[in-house]
Amino acid sequence: MNQQAPPQTPLPAAVLWDLDGTLVDTEPSWIAAEHRLVRQHGHGRWTDELGHGMIGFDLRDSARYIQRHGGVRMAVDDIVRWLVDAVVADVRRQTPWRPGALTLLAELRQAQVPCALVTMSWRPLAAAVVDKLPPGTFAAVVTGDSVDRGKPHPDPYQVAARTLWVEPWQCVAIEDSPTGIASAMAAGCRTVAVPNLAPVAPRPGLTIVRSLTDVNLAFLDGLFTRSRSGSRATSTAELPVVTVAGHSFSRRQLLIGGAAAAVVAGAGVWLLGGDEEPPPPPDIPIAAWVPFWQLDSATSSLRANSRMLTTVSPFWYEVNEAGGTGLIAMNGQANADKAKTFVDLARSRKLRVVPSIVDQLPAGAMAAVLADGTKRSAHVDAIVEFVTGNGFDGVDIDYEKFAFSDGRSTWATTKPLFSRFIAELGDRLHRAGRVVTVAIPTIEGDGGDSDPGYWVYDYRELAKHVDQIRIMAYDKSFDTPGPVAPLPWVRDAVRAAKRASGQPAKLALGVPLYGYSWVTNLTGSCPSGTSTGRISITQRGLADLAKRRDATPVHDEDVGESTFSYTAGFPADNPTCHQQREVHIVTAAGARARIDLARKERLGGVSLWALGFDGGELWDEVHDLARQAASSVPPTT
Repeated sequence: MNQQAPPQTPLPAAVLWDLDGTLVDTEPSWIAAEHRLVRQHGHGRWTDELGHGMIGFDLRDSARYIQRHGGVRMAVDDIVRWLVDAVVADVRRQTPWRPGALTLLAELRQAQVPCALVTMSWRPLAAAVVDKLPPGTFAAVVTGDSVDRGKPHPDPYQVAARTLWVEPWQCVAIEDSPTGIASAMAAGCRTVAVPNLAPVAPRPGLTIVRSLTDVNLAFLDGLFTRSRSGSRATSTAELPVVTVAGHSFSRRQLLIGGAAAAVVAGAGVWLLGGDEEPPPPPDIPIAAWVPFWQLDSATSSLRANSRMLTTVSPFWYEVNEAGGTGLIAMNGQANADKAKTFVDLARSRKLRVVPSIVDQLPAGAMAAVLADGTKRSAHVDAIVEFVTGNGFDGVDIDYEKFAFSDGRSTWATTKPLFSRFIAELGDRLHRAGRVVTVAIPTIEGDGGDSDPGYWVYDYRELAKHVDQIRIMAYDKSFDTPGPVAPLPWVRDAVRAAKRASGQPAKLALGVPLYGYSWVTNLTGSCPSGTSTGRISITQRGLADLAKRRDATPVHDEDVGESTFSYTAGFPADNPTCHQQREVHIVTAAGARARIDLARKERLGGVSLWALGFDGGELWDEVHDLARQAASSVPPTT
């Protein structure tokens, strides 16, 4: 009899690496450079003890410290540049990798676990180290000159997690210094300390190891995988650690502890106390678009399910004829008061608000904006002002008209111009601490199968400049009856996007919460103009439709959708016309299958189209999937 394979265990969503003293042993180079600087430009006495006291500091703070204790009269930024240049020269001559670092990086790369470099060194030094590694080793780099507040503040690790589109609690941070450890733990990361020159004191929740040679993927997995009773899947005695300080927490306790204030304040429907265990957040970030025509139900859903979401994207902003390059306008049918209520609620629940902007310009107009450097720059300015002026966390660009209205003949010209626009926008918004996402169709489809290079959206180039590519993996059947997003087609689209982008962690799978009711036949005496097309059906409205039509949806697990048929008569009181209708819809079970697919393909997230389309069954499935992931325990011997 075949033994059943154990369930897959959750891995960290990302690993966040300190640089100096953790990845490379540059601390001796820093201290030697400090000695030379004070000797050449100061009038004080510098000691190794003074240098050790600055380990992990933001470089500008270190420069001020050197001014005070070393008598160096140079400007702060000049001191920083002098030190950075000295250490970069050392690293280029010989890179002093910490033991086990390269092996662990290779294992993470093989497992497609994204990594970020989080260092208070400035970009030239980070670049010198990154250049010595295989391309793609680090999906993001956060340096001391790119954040307002450095370590020990949580900002650097929060920025790194946001850049990778994950939550800090889903990440492991690897540090060597008390300052860096304080930063990582304040951000909410699970933290592993590898002491180097500075001593590290035990503290609750901190794992201390002798060397990175003692750390591998299974070890990192063990930081997350815990039983419901709170015991570790692998005992601390079995792990190669010097100390696992403090308490042993269950995953439930860790999650509740980090979110207790929000839960008690009413940020979700799950309350502390009693025997009912709150579901953990999903182990993959879930975002949701929010159409203006669904605001009432979306607001209700947000109140009930905000703990399961990371990001909401209001879908009511557009570039129209009135706006041109200078204005982002709200759709005229959107209710401004309801929109504000929704955004305020999302902010109160600590969710990212990343509004979508759609292209509503006439055919050819947006392509003309992209082709004109002055107009393109003005358009970038308008979007940046829109995002920063409204306090949004970023923007989601959903420009489709220039592709489909302009026609195939324009694609070869527009493709690089759209990529250039996104690169310019990404640079501006990233410098402002905001995120950029793009919503684009699947690479499979018109133009994709026969000639992927001709496809107007360049996945690989876009991935270099955005935080997330949202794959609109739906509407496979748009003109004729059929599945909205059959699972085999979705799976092929995901794998094609992974190949094309080269960065799975930057991909998010668009998950439809809807379907269509198609007219497949007309009989009887039907008025002129009677529809032979389709109408949309949401998950929220499915149960009522099936009940009214006395129909039972049949779920196809292979396709991941449900179907049923019914007859509609017109007029209702004395029908003379009969429509034969066929429904194809992604139900809650189908949405779960797509979220699970994104997890297994190690994508950076999913994005639901759309909040307000959902019924309670969807969140039951999401809760169950999250519990399943949280309780997965590897076999023990």
